[in-house]
Amino acid sequence: MRSKQLKWSAKLLVLSLAIWLTSCAQINPLQGGEKDKYAPRIDSVGTYPINGQTNFRGNRIELKFSEYIALNKPSDNILITPQLATKPTYTVKNKKLIIDFADTLTSNTTYTISFNHAITDITEKNDSIFQYVFSTGDYIDSLTLNGSVRDAFTNKPVEGYLIGLFSKNTSTPIDSIPFLDMPVYITQTNSGGNFNLNYLKGGDYLIYAIKDDNKNLHLDPNEDLAFMPEGFVGINDSTQNISLLAFEERSAVVKMIRSKFEYPGKVTFIFNQSVNDFSVRSSVELIQERTGRQDSLVFWLRENPTPKMEFITVFNQRVDTIRPFYKGTPSGSGKSISAVSFITNLEAKKLLPKDSLRIRYSEPIGTIALNGFHCFTKDSVELEKASYTIENCRTILCDQIDQSTALIKIDSGAVQSFYGTSNPANEWISIEFLKQDYYGTLMLNIDSTFNTPVLVQLLNTKNEVIAQQNFNNQLTFEDLPPGNYKVRLILDENGDGEWTTGSLMERRMPERMIYNAALIDIKSNWEKEVDWLLKE
Repeated sequence: MRSKQLKWSAKLLVLSLAIWLTSCAQINPLQGGEKDKYAPRIDSVGTYPINGQTNFRGNRIELKFSEYIALNKPSDNILITPQLATKPTYTVKNKKLIIDFADTLTSNTTYTISFNHAITDITEKNDSIFQYVFSTGDYIDSLTLNGSVRDAFTNKPVEGYLIGLFSKNTSTPIDSIPFLDMPVYITQTNSGGNFNLNYLKGGDYLIYAIKDDNKNLHLDPNEDLAFMPEGFVGINDSTQNISLLAFEERSAVVKMIRSKFEYPGKVTFIFNQSVNDFSVRSSVELIQERTGRQDSLVFWLRENPTPKMEFITVFNQRVDTIRPFYKGTPSGSGKSISAVSFITNLEAKKLLPKDSLRIRYSEPIGTIALNGFHCFTKDSVELEKASYTIENCRTILCDQIDQSTALIKIDSGAVQSFYGTSNPANEWISIEFLKQDYYGTLMLNIDSTFNTPVLVQLLNTKNEVIAQQNFNNQLTFEDLPPGNYKVRLILDENGDGEWTTGSLMERRMPERMIYNAALIDIKSNWEKEVDWLLKE
């Protein structure tokens, strides 16, 4: 009897314990921890050599991190200085990054490994920018070079430029060094255009900033660059700061970059710079459209293209046959684009004073119906018809319109292109004529003198040149639409009336640009006077 009671008591105990555990699980469910917001950090325990170690011997580095890691484009995002002839091998094993060197490290040298978002954790993908340094000698080199790189034309900081210090001890001609030699020390500019080169060995170096698009650590044609015209920069016992201006060199040879054909008949030839000695012909008559740019020439066929059409070009005293790729050709034999579209020069339906209405179509205009245009007042009273002409092959210039016009109607089919396409439905244009008092005036006073010719340019917020004048201490810009403007000066050292870029071969810097930092607010029917005191 007693045995049965003990067994029953044991069963009750087990059942009670199970109920208690179940209730505990229901009251306290499992929850995930806080979200990881931190990038992996180097753990000195398990890292060899430790950060800052001297007298390192070997060809392998093991970096232990605080969590499991992944690599992000190590060839692009890990920079080792001084540069190695052969790129090392990167291997990740759990929390470790192993770097195996194929080359023997140089004795008595400080090596810096810069990680630029190269190490991430495997959960939240947190990353960071940090440096790791060690030396094969008795000490760590401690000299520093700081600086900034700005675009010479826009004066804005440039991000992601390769900064390279090149050895003075080379047989390579000075203008070929960034093309042929490898930099000894490298870093990159940050979002503010700034850079830091740390742990440098003293000496004289050439410094270049390169927009290294292909990541080969060399300057290639058509890559922007910056350099110091003084020649070598001396790294001595003090921290230095330098400023560099980046620019795109003007090629000595004018080249055609590409040609393209857009259905139904637009042919474009694009060059690396302005071209003057180019001509083209085909079995079909071609009409050139004026684009205002001499590095992009646009031609239109007078009729629909034929299959496998060829264009004969004459350029640089050379005759070539071009068969451009046909872009936008409709699928199916005999099909064509069914309608032409248009844009106008109106700003929010308003026409600027002293301006004429221009209607630019998507294709060159073949014919316009004589009675296809109608002008109406805001009360729908029809006015006398406007006079118009065809300008620049696909633009209708309406130079005489009654200023009480509020609506313009273009009848269906009134405009027909070279290729037989037209506007399939009636089209309406709302228009308001602004009066002369819509404009404002800027009176600019510049308290400075220059020894070279200077151009003064007024820019809108799209950095488009609105007006240009030769320098004077007092200048007036009239007929300005209301809005924000900025002013820049071009120190036109060669006197050619435009900004001139730099040249590496000639060791010539680009012509200087000086910007007025503050935006100038121009209001309608208002004269704004601005004093600009230049600070050199």
